[in-house]
Amino acid sequence: MSRPCQEVHLKDTESGTLVPAVLCEGLSDQNLKDYEHLWRPLLLDNAIRVLLRLKPIESTPEDMHWDWRNKLVASAQAPLAFREYAIECEGETQGLMQINLGLNNSRLEPGKPLLYVQYVQTAPWNRGKIPNRRKYALVGTLLLMTAIRVSEEEGFNGRIGLHSLPRAETFYKGRFMTEFENDITHQNLKYYELNEKSAAGMLDNMKKMGTQHD
Repeated sequence: MSRPCQEVHLKDTESGTLVPAVLCEGLSDQNLKDYEHLWRPLLLDNAIRVLLRLKPIESTPEDMHWDWRNKLVASAQAPLAFREYAIECEGETQGLMQINLGLNNSRLEPGKPLLYVQYVQTAPWNRGKIPNRRKYALVGTLLLMTAIRVSEEEGFNGRIGLHSLPRAETFYKGRFMTEFENDITHQNLKYYELNEKSAAGMLDNMKKMGTQHD
Protein backbone atom coordinates (compact mmCIF):
# COMPACT_ATOMS: atom_id res chain seq x y z
CA MET A 1 0.00 0.00 0.00
CA SER A 2 1.43 3.39 -1.00
CA ARG A 3 1.81 6.07 1.66
CA PRO A 4 1.04 9.76 1.25
CA CYS A 5 4.40 11.52 1.05
CA GLN A 6 5.53 15.07 0.34
CA GLU A 7 8.86 16.68 -0.34
CA VAL A 8 10.61 18.50 2.50
CA HIS A 9 14.15 19.76 2.96
CA LEU A 10 16.79 19.00 5.58
CA LYS A 11 19.95 21.00 6.16
CA ASP A 12 23.27 19.31 5.45
CA THR A 13 25.36 20.53 8.37
CA GLU A 14 28.66 20.13 6.51
CA SER A 15 27.77 22.14 3.41
CA GLY A 16 25.04 24.30 4.97
CA THR A 17 22.75 23.59 2.00
CA LEU A 18 19.18 22.30 1.97
CA VAL A 19 18.81 18.79 0.59
CA PRO A 20 15.58 17.13 -0.60
CA ALA A 21 13.87 14.61 1.64
CA VAL A 22 10.39 13.14 1.98
CA LEU A 23 7.90 13.20 4.84
CA CYS A 24 5.55 10.21 4.79
CA GLU A 25 2.47 9.37 6.80
CA GLY A 26 2.70 5.82 8.09
CA LEU A 27 5.81 3.75 8.75
CA SER A 28 7.13 1.31 6.16
CA ASP A 29 8.87 -1.94 6.95
CA GLN A 30 12.08 -0.28 5.76
CA ASN A 31 11.63 2.48 8.34
CA LEU A 32 11.44 -0.18 11.05
CA LYS A 33 14.45 -2.04 9.65
CA ASP A 34 16.46 1.19 9.55
CA TYR A 35 15.58 1.77 13.20
CA GLU A 36 16.52 -1.76 14.23
CA HIS A 37 19.63 -2.23 12.09
CA LEU A 38 21.03 1.31 11.75
CA TRP A 39 19.79 3.35 14.71
CA ARG A 40 19.84 0.81 17.53
CA PRO A 41 23.45 -0.40 17.07
CA LEU A 42 24.67 3.21 17.22
CA LEU A 43 22.56 3.96 20.30
CA LEU A 44 23.83 0.82 22.04
CA ASP A 45 27.44 1.52 21.08
CA ASN A 46 27.16 5.03 22.44
CA ALA A 47 25.66 3.79 25.72
CA ILE A 48 28.54 1.32 26.12
CA ARG A 49 31.08 4.09 25.48
CA VAL A 50 29.44 6.16 28.21
CA LEU A 51 29.64 3.22 30.63
CA LEU A 52 33.32 2.79 29.78
CA ARG A 53 33.79 6.53 30.37
CA LEU A 54 34.92 7.03 26.79
CA LYS A 55 32.14 9.58 26.30
CA PRO A 56 30.53 12.05 28.74
CA ILE A 57 27.39 11.08 30.63
CA GLU A 58 25.34 13.67 28.73
CA SER A 59 25.87 11.58 25.60
CA THR A 60 23.72 8.77 27.03
CA PRO A 61 20.83 8.12 24.58
CA GLU A 62 17.70 8.44 26.71
CA ASP A 63 15.51 6.77 24.08
CA MET A 64 17.63 3.70 23.33
CA HIS A 65 14.98 1.38 24.83
CA TRP A 66 12.20 2.47 22.45
CA ASP A 67 10.71 -0.21 20.21
CA TRP A 68 8.81 1.16 17.21
CA ARG A 69 7.30 -2.21 16.27
CA ASN A 70 5.63 -2.34 19.68
CA LYS A 71 4.46 1.24 19.26
CA LEU A 72 2.73 0.25 16.03
CA VAL A 73 0.94 -2.57 17.86
CA ALA A 74 -0.56 -0.02 20.25
CA SER A 75 -1.41 2.21 17.29
CA ALA A 76 -3.23 -0.62 15.49
CA GLN A 77 -5.50 -1.08 18.51
CA ALA A 78 -6.71 2.52 18.22
CA PRO A 79 -6.22 3.45 14.54
CA LEU A 80 -8.42 6.54 14.71
CA ALA A 81 -6.34 8.02 17.53
CA PHE A 82 -2.77 7.27 16.47
CA ARG A 83 -0.75 8.24 13.40
CA GLU A 84 2.92 7.83 12.55
CA TYR A 85 5.25 9.86 10.34
CA ALA A 86 8.73 9.29 8.95
CA ILE A 87 11.28 11.56 7.31
CA GLU A 88 13.56 9.87 4.76
CA CYS A 89 16.64 11.23 3.00
CA GLU A 90 19.24 9.55 0.81
CA GLY A 91 17.60 6.16 1.27
CA GLU A 92 17.67 6.22 5.09
CA THR A 93 15.15 7.03 7.80
CA GLN A 94 16.10 10.31 9.49
CA GLY A 95 13.24 10.81 11.95
CA LEU A 96 10.11 9.14 13.35
CA MET A 97 7.04 10.48 15.15
CA GLN A 98 3.83 9.10 16.62
CA ILE A 99 0.93 11.41 17.46
CA ASN A 100 -2.25 10.85 19.46
CA LEU A 101 -5.49 12.50 18.34
CA GLY A 102 -7.50 10.97 21.17
CA LEU A 103 -9.05 12.78 24.10
CA ASN A 104 -6.21 15.07 25.20
CA ASN A 105 -7.05 18.47 26.69
CA SER A 106 -5.02 21.66 26.83
CA ARG A 107 -3.55 22.87 30.11
CA LEU A 108 -3.11 26.39 28.77
CA GLU A 109 -6.70 26.55 27.58
CA PRO A 110 -8.70 24.12 29.76
CA GLY A 111 -11.54 22.41 27.97
CA LYS A 112 -10.00 22.71 24.51
CA PRO A 113 -8.60 19.60 22.79
CA LEU A 114 -5.06 19.29 21.49
CA LEU A 115 -2.87 16.89 19.57
CA TYR A 116 -0.49 14.96 21.82
CA VAL A 117 2.94 14.06 20.46
CA GLN A 118 3.39 10.56 21.82
CA TYR A 119 6.94 9.97 20.58
CA VAL A 120 9.40 11.86 18.39
CA GLN A 121 12.88 10.56 17.61
CA THR A 122 15.71 11.52 15.28
CA ALA A 123 18.40 9.24 13.88
CA PRO A 124 21.51 9.01 16.06
CA TRP A 125 23.68 10.68 13.41
CA ASN A 126 21.46 13.78 13.50
CA ARG A 127 21.90 14.55 17.20
CA GLY A 128 25.36 16.11 17.54
CA LYS A 129 26.58 13.72 20.22
CA ILE A 130 26.12 10.37 18.45
CA PRO A 131 28.49 10.88 16.62
CA ASN A 132 30.02 14.26 17.47
CA ARG A 133 28.82 16.05 14.33
CA ARG A 134 25.23 16.13 13.13
CA LYS A 135 24.60 14.97 9.57
CA TYR A 136 21.26 16.70 9.04
CA ALA A 137 19.53 19.51 10.91
CA LEU A 138 15.78 20.39 10.97
CA VAL A 139 14.52 16.80 11.40
CA GLY A 140 12.92 17.40 14.79
CA THR A 141 11.63 20.82 13.78
CA LEU A 142 9.93 19.45 10.65
CA LEU A 143 8.27 16.70 12.67
CA LEU A 144 7.03 19.26 15.18
CA MET A 145 5.69 21.42 12.35
CA THR A 146 3.92 18.37 10.98
CA ALA A 147 2.21 17.88 14.33
CA ILE A 148 1.08 21.52 14.26
CA ARG A 149 -0.26 21.15 10.72
CA VAL A 150 -2.22 18.01 11.62
CA SER A 151 -3.55 19.77 14.73
CA GLU A 152 -4.87 22.55 12.50
CA GLU A 153 -6.42 20.08 10.05
CA GLU A 154 -8.18 18.27 12.90
CA GLY A 155 -9.68 21.51 14.25
CA PHE A 156 -7.32 21.86 17.24
CA ASN A 157 -5.98 25.20 15.90
CA GLY A 158 -2.33 24.16 16.11
CA ARG A 159 -2.44 23.20 19.79
CA ILE A 160 -0.01 20.40 20.66
CA GLY A 161 1.37 18.96 23.89
CA LEU A 162 4.11 16.50 24.81
CA HIS A 163 6.34 15.21 27.59
CA SER A 164 10.04 15.76 26.95
CA LEU A 165 13.03 13.62 27.75
CA PRO A 166 15.42 15.74 29.87
CA ARG A 167 18.03 16.32 27.17
CA ALA A 168 15.40 17.40 24.65
CA GLU A 169 13.99 20.15 26.86
CA THR A 170 16.19 22.87 25.36
CA PHE A 171 14.82 22.02 21.91
CA TYR A 172 11.21 22.57 22.97
CA LYS A 173 11.98 25.70 25.00
CA GLY A 174 13.40 27.25 21.86
CA ARG A 175 10.24 26.61 19.85
CA PHE A 176 7.66 28.78 21.59
CA MET A 177 6.46 25.96 23.86
CA THR A 178 5.26 26.67 27.41
CA GLU A 179 7.05 24.64 30.08
CA PHE A 180 5.15 23.04 32.97
CA GLU A 181 6.48 21.30 36.06
CA ASN A 182 7.61 17.71 36.09
CA ASP A 183 4.65 15.36 35.73
CA ILE A 184 4.69 12.60 38.35
CA THR A 185 2.01 10.74 36.37
CA HIS A 186 4.31 10.54 33.33
CA GLN A 187 7.72 9.28 34.50
CA ASN A 188 8.32 12.68 36.13
CA LEU A 189 9.03 14.22 32.72
CA LYS A 190 8.38 17.89 32.05
CA TYR A 191 5.29 18.72 30.04
CA TYR A 192 5.39 21.25 27.19
CA GLU A 193 2.50 22.78 25.31
CA LEU A 194 2.05 25.00 22.28
CA ASN A 195 -1.06 27.17 22.04
CA GLU A 196 -2.71 28.52 18.91
CA LYS A 197 -0.84 31.84 18.91
CA SER A 198 2.55 30.26 19.51
CA ALA A 199 1.94 27.63 16.84
CA ALA A 200 1.29 30.36 14.29
CA GLY A 201 4.44 32.15 15.47
CA MET A 202 6.56 29.06 15.03
CA LEU A 203 5.30 28.44 11.50
CA ASP A 204 5.86 32.10 10.55
CA ASN A 205 9.37 31.97 11.96
CA MET A 206 10.20 28.85 9.95
CA LYS A 207 8.87 30.45 6.77
CA LYS A 208 11.14 33.44 7.29
CA MET A 209 14.06 31.03 7.62
CA GLY A 210 13.13 29.48 4.29
CA THR A 211 12.43 26.02 5.66
CA GLN A 212 8.80 25.58 4.75
CA HIS A 213 7.81 21.93 4.64
CA ASP A 214 5.22 22.12 1.88
